Order: sequence, then C-alpha cells, then structure tokens
Amino acid sequence: MNPAAAHILDQLPTPDRIGRDLALLRTRLYRFSDDLRWYVLAETLEEHLLEGRQPQPATISAVRACLAQIRRNGSSPAFQLALAAAESIDITAALAERAAYTWQQVPLATPPSTVVLIVGAPRSGTSHLFNLLAATGKFAYLTTASCWAWPVRNLHQPGRHPFTDVGDAVLEVDNKRTRIIPGLVMPGEAEDIWHRAMPVYQHIRGHRYEISPAATAGDVRILQAAAHAHLAHFRRTVLLAKSPFNSFRIPRSNDCGETRSGTSTSSVTSARRPTRCAATTSSSPQTAICLLENRLGHGSLAQSTTMRLLAGRRPSRTSSS
Repeated sequence: MNPAAAHILDQLPTPDRIGRDLALLRTRLYRFSDDLRWYVLAETLEEHLLEGRQPQPATISAVRACLAQIRRNGSSPAFQLALAAAESIDITAALAERAAYTWQQVPLATPPSTVVLIVGAPRSGTSHLFNLLAATGKFAYLTTASCWAWPVRNLHQPGRHPFTDVGDAVLEVDNKRTRIIPGLVMPGEAEDIWHRAMPVYQHIRGHRYEISPAATAGDVRILQAAAHAHLAHFRRTVLLAKSPFNSFRIPRSNDCGETRSGTSTSSVTSARRPTRCAATTSSSPQTAICLLENRLGHGSLAQSTTMRLLAGRRPSRTSSS
C-alpha cells in the first residue's frame, strides 16, 4: 500500500483536527460563498497540508471563525487577503491557473445516457448505497472534491486519491468521517452545484431549510457542465447522484445533459424496515436493497419500469445519509 493510502486509513478512526477543519471550510465555502478567492485559499491550504505544510496558528483560528459564522447565519465573512499573504498564497496566480478548468470552459460533448438519483430519508443508508454503487466503477459521480466553479480541477491534484484506491475499509466508516479527510475523494452530494443549478430550498442557518413550493430560478448550465466534466473524467455515460433534496428535482433531472429525447432518469430509493428507518446503528444488507424506478421520455414521464435492485454485500458499517 502506498504511503498516502496508509495515511488516509490511519485517519479513518479519528480524522486530524486541522485537516478536518480545512476540508470542512472548503466544502462549506463552495456552498455558502460566491467569492472565488475563498475557494482558492481553502483549496491551497488543504493542498499544502497534503504536502506536509501546516498552516499557521492564526490561519487555523481564522478558519474556525469562518466555519462558526457559516453555522450561525449561513454566510462567510468578507475575504481576508492578509490570510493568503501570511501563507504565501498568490490568489491572482491561482485564479489564473484555474481558468482552464472553469465550468464555462467544459465542452458539452455527449449528455449522460441515464441519470440515476439516489433519494431517501435522512439516516436511511443512502450515502452507503451511493458509495457501494460508485465503487462498482460503472458510473460517473460528483465527489467531495468537486466544485461548481471548476468542476474537476481538484480531481487532478496529486495529493487527492479516489476512495476506490484506498480499499473497502472506507466503506465501513461513517461518511461524516470520510468526507472530512483531506486527500480522500468520496462520492459527494455536491449541493454547491445542484443548488446553483436547480434551487429547491432557501437555507436559513445550520441544518435549517425552507423548501420552495416550486423550483426557483437557477443556472442549469452549471449542472450540465459539472455532469459533462465528470462523465469525461470517469469515462462513463451514466451519472450517479445523491442528495436529500433531489426528491424535489427528479422532474428536472434530464437537464443534467443537453435536452434531448431518449435520456432516461432513474430514482433509487433506499429501503429499510420501518422500525429501523431512523436508526443510526449498523446497517444491515437490507440497506442495499432498493427500488429502481426508471422513468423514460422527454418532458414527460412517458414510460415507467420498477425493478428490485440488490447491491453487492459489504461489511456492515455505521450508516449516514
């Protein structure tokens, strides 16, 4: 096993606190800030950590203060250029390096042949199912390193490793841990992409949201670019996605690619015994049993097929949605 994979495995029981905060900062900023300078700072701090360069104590304090503000009111503070200067990060040069990866530069070649949306109640095993299906290698999927602004740029960084290179141990650990380990790239909800393209809620603060009665305006081109970029990166034609909010997006999911007849949309619903629906203990193989509802057609649900899908058996783990 290579040293990077071994280091990731060592963190599975207890992720490094500094690494955890930097990973959280990056993903929180993607969702709750539009300032690309923050993205550059967070990504570079994480990449420096993967190279063995620890951030300064004042930087970590600022990172934690930023996370606290996002938790309180759902917005980041104003960007602090002094933080970048203290860490010798050239924001202008870093933005120029990312220009070739921006979503506007993604060629819209071939849309996904099928979009598979995993939906289900919180803590019902949807994240575990997402991981299991992604591990088969049959799908393209958005990741914990994906960013709406430059969809797959981070996937090309040498310090980041797909979970499939690390081994099955990552599937035995709650997603709350795996998604905060720098360098470990897991299947991700990528709400920063989905919400900008198809907003279906208003974020209040923390984990509080107000669901919109109808889809509000968004820029679906962001989602299309992300879908195309990940299809090309993984060299697959089927896009797999999971978010608790995608239940409200299924009617518009054909917008993941160019609008055309023949694109199919599948919704995968995690199934559990009702008595265990809200459980947070180890999941049983029943978690991997789901209903696959295949909805075909353009602009309407022209055809519907329901089949039972039994995913491969894996060691039990603590479930997380």
